[in-house]
Amino acid sequence: RLRSYATICSKNGLSRNDKIVELENRENVSHKLQRRWCNDSSFSSLTTSFQSFSSLGIFDSLVSHHLESLLPLPEVAIALKNEATSESIENLLRAVKIFETMGGPLHVAVLGLLADSYHHLGMYDEAITTLAKLRKSIGTEAAAVEDCIEFATVKSMFFKGDFDGALDRILALLEVPKIKTSPLSRTIIMNTQGIIKLVSLDTEDTTEEQLNRVIEILQEGANHLKDVDSGAASAAFNNLGVAIRFSKSVLLQSSGGNLAMDKFHTALEKAESSQQDQNSLLKGTIYSNMAQTLLDDQEIDDSSLKKASKYAKESMLIYQQGSSSSGISEPERKVGFGRALSLVAACYEKADSAILAEGLYQTSIENFSDRHPLSKISHAGILNYYAKLCKKWDKREAD
Repeated sequence: RLRSYATICSKNGLSRNDKIVELENRENVSHKLQRRWCNDSSFSSLTTSFQSFSSLGIFDSLVSHHLESLLPLPEVAIALKNEATSESIENLLRAVKIFETMGGPLHVAVLGLLADSYHHLGMYDEAITTLAKLRKSIGTEAAAVEDCIEFATVKSMFFKGDFDGALDRILALLEVPKIKTSPLSRTIIMNTQGIIKLVSLDTEDTTEEQLNRVIEILQEGANHLKDVDSGAASAAFNNLGVAIRFSKSVLLQSSGGNLAMDKFHTALEKAESSQQDQNSLLKGTIYSNMAQTLLDDQEIDDSSLKKASKYAKESMLIYQQGSSSSGISEPERKVGFGRALSLVAACYEKADSAILAEGLYQTSIENFSDRHPLSKISHAGILNYYAKLCKKWDKREAD
C-alpha cells in the first residue's frame, strides 16, 4: 500500500523513496497512537468488558478491527478516552452523521460505540433503538455479528426492566440452527433465561416449584460447559450458586448453603484455570457471593466466619487492585469494592465489633451511584445491613 501511494506521488514530482519514508513515519505514528489508546485505562475497559454490567460486550466484534481508521476522528477519540458522558454521546452522534453517508463497517463500528455508551449511562431505550439501527446497517457482516447484537439488545432490555420482552427475544434465539449446535451460545441463552425468571419472581408469592425450575434451567446451561475452563463457564456456575442461595433464603431452608458454595468453588476454579485477565471482575463477584452465602447463616460459627472474612477480603483486594486491563471498569470497581467492604463490615458485626462495622458500612456506601440498576441494588442491600446494625443500639431508630 505504501509503495502504491509512492508511485502515485512520484508522478507528481515527489521523490519515490522520500515518500516511502514519509509514509512509513506516518504508519509508525499511527501504531504508537494505537498502542497508547490500548494502554489507556479508560479505553481498555471497553475492550475487556464481556462480563461487564456497564458494557454491551460488542466492542471486540464490531469496533476493535476498525480502531486505526476511527482514532484519527476527534469525536471518536474523545469518546473512547473518557468515561461515557453526555458529551461523549454528542461526539459519537456527530461521528455517526459523518460515516452515515458512507455506510460500511466504520458506520457500524461508531453505531456500536454509541449503543454501548447509551447502555453505560443507563439510557436503555436509546441503546435499544441504536442497536436496531445497527442491525439494519451490518449488511454482509450480518452472519458474523447478528447474534452478538441480539444478545446486546436482550441485555439492554433486561436492565431496562422489560423482562418479558427480553425473555421472548432470548428464547427465539434457540430456534436459530447454528445456536442449537453451539454449547457456548446455549449456555448464554439458558443463563439469561434463568436470570430473567429469577429476578421476575415476587418473593412473597414465590413457590418452591418456581425456584426449582429456575435452578434446573441454570444447571442445564452450566452443564453445556462443565468440561470447559472459561469465563463463560465460570459465570454459569456462579449464577447457579446465586439461584440456589436465593432459593434457600426465600424458602427459609436450613440446607442449601453447602450446595451453593460447591457451585461457587467450581466457578472460581474455572475462572482461575482459564487464566484470562478479564476474569478478575468475575472472581471478585464470586468471592463476594461466597462470603455472603456464609454470612446468611444466622447461626454462623467461628470457622465459617473466618472463611467469610477471608473471602470478603479477597474480593476487596481484587477491586482495590483492579484496572480496566483486568476487565474491571471504574464504575464496576467502585460497586464491587463497596459490596466487598460491606461484607467485611458484616463480618466485624458478627464478631461483635459493631463500632468498626459501622465505620466500614459508611465507607462502603460512598462507592455507589444511582446510574445503574445493579449499583442501586447493591446500595440498597448495604443500607439494609446498616439499618439492622442501627436497630441493635438504643436511640438509633431514626438512623
